[in-house]
Amino acid sequence: KNNVTVMCNRGVNGIDGSLSSFIGQSCVHNGLCFLIIGDLSFFYDMNGLWNRYVGSNVRIMLNNNGCGEIFYGNKNQDKNTVGNHIAADHNTTAKGWVESIGFNYLSSKNKAEFDKNLKLFFDESTEGPVFFEVFTDKNVNVAENEKIIAANKEKSIKQSVKGVIKSLIR
Repeated sequence: KNNVTVMCNRGVNGIDGSLSSFIGQSCVHNGLCFLIIGDLSFFYDMNGLWNRYVGSNVRIMLNNNGCGEIFYGNKNQDKNTVGNHIAADHNTTAKGWVESIGFNYLSSKNKAEFDKNLKLFFDESTEGPVFFEVFTDKNVNVAENEKIIAANKEKSIKQSVKGVIKSLIR
């Protein structure tokens, strides 16, 4: 929609202060502000929520799959140690922290809960900021991520040059 403004701060694989940056941006924007963030990135930067300027326009969706699933996609990793030493597998939830600092907390562990809470997540009349923790399965996330990577593999230089030439000829 033309009235939707999109700003993105991905950082390097999303863990470089995107939550803190988002909170700063939400302070100068009048409408609803949305952040979709992974669990490791959130827990790394969660002190960004610990300030007096978090407004009712803030909506944060946390994908909590219990690890940095992106690290499971590296085929060269030792699968026996990746969880402990690289992907930081965990059983942590954001619930206590975000409730203690005044957020309305929602969570889902299945599609029905997700659909129900998504309506509340988008509700503009909610007093205070809203935090929606979505628990997902790391193995499903890894498989989906691998599908995305496979679908977007770089073309060979030869394929790329052919594509450019064809577009110029048309």
